[in-house]
This record gives sequence, structure tokens and C-alpha cells, in this order.
Amino acid sequence: MNAMIKRREETIASGNIKLETLKNQQNELEQKIEETNRKIALESANILNEVDVKYQKLLSEQLANLKRNHEKVMKQLRVKYAEDIKAMAKIDVDKINLLSEFALQKLFFDGKRI
Repeated sequence: MNAMIKRREETIASGNIKLETLKNQQNELEQKIEETNRKIALESANILNEVDVKYQKLLSEQLANLKRNHEKVMKQLRVKYAEDIKAMAKIDVDKINLLSEFALQKLFFDGKRI
């Protein structure tokens, strides 16, 4: 009976040793998981920062291009507007000259004022 009790105690002790080994392995794995999670979180934050910086740069470039294009179009419109004003003014001057000539013709007939 003592031999059986001794074997049982040895089996329990062996099981306890295996259990302790498994607990240690579990703790090591949990630490590795936590460390990996921290690394992933840090890498994710770095990637997000990189993407944000690239996005901001791209956005700034696009806004600058839009501004340049807007300024170019506005300059073209100003030039066109000035040309249109000059053309309208010339038409008005031509109309005034024509009306003046017509009025003068009505006022004078054969060099005499009517």
C-alpha cells in the first residue's frame, strides 16, 4: 500500500511539475502576445501617421493645383472681359459717330444750316 501511495504521490508531483511547466509556458505566450499586440499597435499608428502625412501632402498639392488653375482661368476671364468692354466701347463710339454724322447731315444741307 505504501508503494501505491508513493507512486500516487510521484504521479501527482509529476503532474504538478507538468502543470507548473504549462503555466510558465502560458505566461510566456501571454507576454509574447501582449508584446506582439503592442508592436502591432505601434506599427499601425506609424502606418496611419504615414498615410495621414501622404494624404495631407497630396491634398496640399491638389489644392495648389486647383488654385493655380483657378488663377489662370480668372486671368483669362479678366482679359476676355477687358476685350469685351473695349469691343462694346468701340461699338458705342461707332454708333455715336454714325449718329453724329446723321445729325450733322440733318442740320446742314448743301453746306447751309437748316
